[in-house]
Amino acid sequence: MGGLPYRICERAWSLTRSCLSVPARYRTPPTPPDSRRNPHDALLLARRSARNARTYQPGGDDGGSAAVNAAGHTLRYRSDIDGLRAVAVLPVILYHFGSGLAPGGYVGVDVFFVISGFLITNVIRKEIEAGEFSLLRFYERRARRILPALFATCAATLAAALWLFMPDEVTDLGLSLIGVATFASNFLFWHQTDYFAGAVELKPLIHTWSLAVEEQYYIVFPLILMGVARWGRRRYLLPTLLLAITSFALSVAMMDWDASGNYYLLLTRAWELLIGSLLAYGAPFEVSRRAYAELVAAAGLALLVASVLLLNHESPFPGYNALWPTLGAAAIIAADTRTPTLVGRLLGTKPFVAVGLISYSLYLVHWPVIVLARYVLFRPPSVPEQVLLLVAMFVVAFLVWRFVERPFRNRHLFSQRQILIGAVIGLAATAAAGGVLVAGKGFPARFPGVEAFMVRNEDEPAGPTCFLRESWRDWAGDTCFLTRNGGPRILFWGDSHANHYRRAIRDLTPVPKATILFYGSAGCQPILNYTFPKRPNCAANNAHALELIRHYRIDTVVLSAYWYPLRVAGLGPRDVADTAARLRRLGVRVRIVGDNPDFPVANPQFVAYRLSQRADPGAPFYMPVRNDWTMNPKLERIVGPENFFDPMIRLCRGHECLIYDDGHPLMNDTAHLSRYGSARVIGDMARFLER
Repeated sequence: MGGLPYRICERAWSLTRSCLSVPARYRTPPTPPDSRRNPHDALLLARRSARNARTYQPGGDDGGSAAVNAAGHTLRYRSDIDGLRAVAVLPVILYHFGSGLAPGGYVGVDVFFVISGFLITNVIRKEIEAGEFSLLRFYERRARRILPALFATCAATLAAALWLFMPDEVTDLGLSLIGVATFASNFLFWHQTDYFAGAVELKPLIHTWSLAVEEQYYIVFPLILMGVARWGRRRYLLPTLLLAITSFALSVAMMDWDASGNYYLLLTRAWELLIGSLLAYGAPFEVSRRAYAELVAAAGLALLVASVLLLNHESPFPGYNALWPTLGAAAIIAADTRTPTLVGRLLGTKPFVAVGLISYSLYLVHWPVIVLARYVLFRPPSVPEQVLLLVAMFVVAFLVWRFVERPFRNRHLFSQRQILIGAVIGLAATAAAGGVLVAGKGFPARFPGVEAFMVRNEDEPAGPTCFLRESWRDWAGDTCFLTRNGGPRILFWGDSHANHYRRAIRDLTPVPKATILFYGSAGCQPILNYTFPKRPNCAANNAHALELIRHYRIDTVVLSAYWYPLRVAGLGPRDVADTAARLRRLGVRVRIVGDNPDFPVANPQFVAYRLSQRADPGAPFYMPVRNDWTMNPKLERIVGPENFFDPMIRLCRGHECLIYDDGHPLMNDTAHLSRYGSARVIGDMARFLER
């Protein structure tokens, strides 16, 4: 009886494998030209081709950089594709350093998508046509390729975070680990990339969004190919092309609707992977004539270089701008299919290939290294520090590739069962670790005494409020007057960047000679006639401000907000000017409070905690900020200097701003002033309000 459980498990495993394989009734092997004479030989040829495609090649995704042509024969090892990986990963690193050498370096991710779509679709299609495709084996290969290095990166990042990070950041890392383990980190970061969340510059696993997009794609796409093989007679081209066009059209549409979702979600990124999948179908996209191939490859490289140099963080993306790097990568791959081109030979040289081989590990480790360095330094690293960090990245990436990636991809060392069981255990452990961090609230006991620096705004009681989280119907009415001292009747209207002044205005001494009413709405800049995708109540809340102006006979409206995200939402100073013009038509005077400092430090309490241990703990401390320094001057031109208040002038010197002074942090988080910080600013604002 002792062996019965084992035999039951064996039988369940066998049934699972058979169920996840392509049903025999629609296994359709390819038909080479000479197969009419010997169909059995044709079937053997197709199966041998599929097996060859699965054979490990250097640096590849599910078959490495070896591809299969339309006739079913294994092509030469594509060293140029490994070189193309190097061209993809290096600009990403330079962009994340903020060096200015690669202002559009983020397009490297799009190049990875094209490569992945090309290589993996080759393998899936050929195995389906040979009657050998198995979802179980496919996900085994994905697990071998993706998970070991990912687990190693997560574990190392967690260890460093528990040593360095403050409770808020550790809790946030816990959420990231859960997102990684569920391949849903793109959804997590989509929802976190608003100004309620901490700075993305300090999320060490935010770059895993691209892995989530790929894995979501490879959950769906093999099923589509299996369906086409069964019901579409292997006519893969048209369905894939229609899917790519639909995804691209959605990406273009979302450029003005939800820029963050457009960047992070599969629906608007799938077309980039599908471009690679289209290339995998062979003949229609291969460039046969040598002269044309050279021209196409050179044009592709030019598109890649132009994308890296001419795009920047303000360029709308993906949408139209993502066409250039994806088409450039596709052109290089298509041009080099039959014979090497000059570009292909350049990319196939040893330096490019060497970087390409470790590109996945390098991509994984580079961002945590940068984040941890910034966290320790309180600033972006200098150029010499960047060079040292770059060397460290390459060393760590090589070690991960050599001792983690390669061993787990070796089927002689780890069987399919070991890989799949290990994948399940590893994903569960990663999710569990994240849950523990969230439940433990970041374990603040790691830093005794840090509670003294945890300066937070007090939460309002449930029910009607002056600062809205949802609908304007919750607004508390007359209780939202901050002062009642005659003088001009002022509506102080805005988002949470208006709210952090509310208490300081109420506590001002002497009291301003004005009657000030506060109306705020979370995540809603005071812009009329605009629908905020992530905050569906914003349009109605902002429209209600017009009713308040009439009801309370307002003389002056002060607009205060975090104006920088307007660019992310597809808006700008022109939209603020349109709102100001509409308010003036109601007979009110319009004033604007500009942006305050926005630091690349999600938890200023950590800065305060560290600085409090200096020889002179009260000395002021300035840090670089990530503000758009052109925003406040643009806003000032809308209302004129006499009607504009600039907090940056009060808190900054050059491009550095005060974050800690006299034992107090000036910020509650990356961009919201603490009670001490708002009090520092509001003294000058009192005169501004009384004018």
